[in-house]
Amino acid sequence: MTATNRHASTAATPKTPARPANSRVQHGQAACAEYGCRREECLQARRYKQKLNKLLRQTGRPGLVDSHRAATHITKFRAANIQDKDIIKKMGVARNTFYRAMRGLPISRGVEQRILAVPAPQPVTEVAIVVKVSATATHRRLQALLWKGWPLSVLEQRLGVHVGWIGRSMRQRKTVTAVMEARVAALYDELWKVDPEQAGVHAGVCRSTREAALRNGFHGPGAWDDDTIGDPKAVPYSMDGEGFAEEAAKPLHEADVDQVVVARFVEGFRLEQFTDAEFLTAVRQCAAAGMACPDIDMLRGWAKKTTENRLNRLRKQYERAGWAFPDIGFAKAPAFTEQQVVDIRERSAAGTPDVQLAVAFDVTRETIRSIVRGQRYAQYGGPIRVARSAKSLKASREYMCGHAANAQAALNQNTMEVAA
Repeated sequence: MTATNRHASTAATPKTPARPANSRVQHGQAACAEYGCRREECLQARRYKQKLNKLLRQTGRPGLVDSHRAATHITKFRAANIQDKDIIKKMGVARNTFYRAMRGLPISRGVEQRILAVPAPQPVTEVAIVVKVSATATHRRLQALLWKGWPLSVLEQRLGVHVGWIGRSMRQRKTVTAVMEARVAALYDELWKVDPEQAGVHAGVCRSTREAALRNGFHGPGAWDDDTIGDPKAVPYSMDGEGFAEEAAKPLHEADVDQVVVARFVEGFRLEQFTDAEFLTAVRQCAAAGMACPDIDMLRGWAKKTTENRLNRLRKQYERAGWAFPDIGFAKAPAFTEQQVVDIRERSAAGTPDVQLAVAFDVTRETIRSIVRGQRYAQYGGPIRVARSAKSLKASREYMCGHAANAQAALNQNTMEVAA
C-alpha cells in the first residue's frame, strides 16, 4: 500500500464520538459501542440495532417517527397540572428526548411506544388555573381526611403537591386555585369512606394523625353537607359517638401502646414508625434505666437534642390540652452548697480541667461549665470564668502572619537572637 492510499484509508475511517461527561449510557446499550466500547454485550446490542433498522427500512417502517402522537399524549399530563419532571419520571425517558418530542422533532419508535404506554391521567374539570376561589371547602375536606387518619404525606403524594403544601395552605392561604379545589374534592370523594389502615398505611401513623386532628379541632366527613362545606358561617354537626374520639381525648401516657414497639425502642432496634404515646412510654423506661436525653439520642442514632426537642413539643401539647405532663424520671443534678460552688470555681481558676471536676463531683461536664461561668448559683461567690473574646481581624493577622513587632514570628526571632 502506498503512502497516498494509506492516508486516504485513514481519512475515510469514521471518528469515534467522544462520550459526554454527563452521559447516562450504560454497558449493554448500542450507544455504548458507538462511543468506542468493545465489550461483547455492547457490540451485540449495536448489531441488533443495525439489523432492526435494516428490517424497518426494508419493510417501509423507518426507525424515526413523527413526534405528534407522543406530544399530544404528553399534553394530557400537562393539562392535569402534572409537572414536566414528574412526567419524565413516569415515562422513563431522557429529559432531552422529552423536550425533543415537544418541539416536534423526530423520535425513535421505541421512545414513542414507551411514552404512549403510560396511561393518561383522568382529566380535571375544565377550569382556568388562574381562577381563585375560597379555600374553606378545600381546607375542610383535607381536615376531614386527616380526622379519618390519612397522614399529610399520603395526601400530598396523591394530590401531586410538594411536601408541606397542605399544612402551609391551612395556616396561611385563604384562597386556592379552582383546579386545586377540584383535585381535593375528587380525592375527598375517593377516600372519605376508606380506612387508611386498610389501604396499607401504618396503624401508628394513622393514630397519631387522628390525635393531632382532634387536638386541632378538626371535624370528620359527617360534620359537613356538600351544600354547606364551603360556607364559612356553617356550623358542623356534632361528632358524638365516633369510636376513636373518646380514646384520643386521653393523655398520651394513659393511651394504649404497642409494648413490642416500646421494647424494640428501648433495645435500640430500628423502627420505621411509632406514635407519640409509644415514644413517651419508651423514654420513661429509658429514664428508669438511668439514661438521659443524650444517651437516648445515641441509642437511637439520632441527631443531638432530638429526644429533648420532641419531649418539649409533647409538653406544649399537654399544656394546650390542659393536662399535667407526667414525670419522665430523668435523674436530676444534685444541689450544691455554697462551699462546694466556691470550691469548684477556685479549683477551675487554678487550672483543674472541667472533666476532672465532673468526675470528682459525679456530674456532667456541662454542669461544671455552667457553675464556673456563673450561669448557675450566681448568688454564690468564687472566681467566675471570663468568656473568651475573639481578637480583631487586624490583630489576628499581625500575630499569625508576622506583620508586627509583637507577632509570634517576631518574638521567636528575638528569642533566637538573644540565645545566639
